Amino acid sequence: MASPGVLKLRKDLHDAGTKLTDLASSATTPVQELLNVLDQVDGLLSKVEQGPFGFMELELYILMKALISDQLMKHSNTDVKVSVASCMSEITRICAPEAPYDNVEMKEIFQLKLMALGKLSSEDPRSYSKALHILDNMTKVKACLLMLDLKFDDLISDMFKLFLSTIRSSSHSSDVFEQMESIMTNTIRESNVISEDLLEILLKSVNMREEEVWSRPWMLAEIVLRNCTPELQHLIPKFLRSRELNYDDYCITVATMYLKFTEDENEDSEMEIESHGSCSGAE
Repeated sequence: MASPGVLKLRKDLHDAGTKLTDLASSATTPVQELLNVLDQVDGLLSKVEQGPFGFMELELYILMKALISDQLMKHSNTDVKVSVASCMSEITRICAPEAPYDNVEMKEIFQLKLMALGKLSSEDPRSYSKALHILDNMTKVKACLLMLDLKFDDLISDMFKLFLSTIRSSSHSSDVFEQMESIMTNTIRESNVISEDLLEILLKSVNMREEEVWSRPWMLAEIVLRNCTPELQHLIPKFLRSRELNYDDYCITVATMYLKFTEDENEDSEMEIESHGSCSGAE
């Protein structure tokens, strides 16, 4: 039998879901009232443990149906959409590693989350705190794995661009930097195919002709490149050659990859020559 605390949580979720459904369906609902209920929903969802819904299935279904509605997902007020994105990050956490909605809806949800993450540059405390909450949830449940499974390559590229652009501000805590680093690193490590678009985004941030050396975007991109050396050590040099780019224009990690790749190539070439020579001698 469920504990009194769980029973209360079920009732609160049901009541909040019903109220949110009613408010979202009305065109005259004041924005502040909607924000208050969304904050309540966000707080309640944060108390739900990750895993199968179990006996909370009905309560969560009501909330999930209300949150995915066009009235909320496409609301004219940005604060409302940011709050919906924050609630969706909790739904994604609860359901991880499974997708809580179909592919089309999940793409809209991740687009909404990226819009909300853009508020990491905002001076508005409400929007900023919601963006931090979304970033934290994405890090904890490795939401990038879901993006990879669903083949949202364009959104992954947008996310990398957003992180490298947003981290430019020196006001961000070390936690924000480390969470972005974790998400970007895990994305590359878990990718079956790493797009040229992603390589170009990272290289642009460590190009001395385009980015200030040791700026925060430079440091973030270089750390990610260093973390993912095993996955990138052949791809980066081949990309530079295909674009006729000079490795000297980039950070030390890129230069090291390029020189090591060239060295390995020369060794392979020498071994091939020796092999042919020994075959010729045998004849």
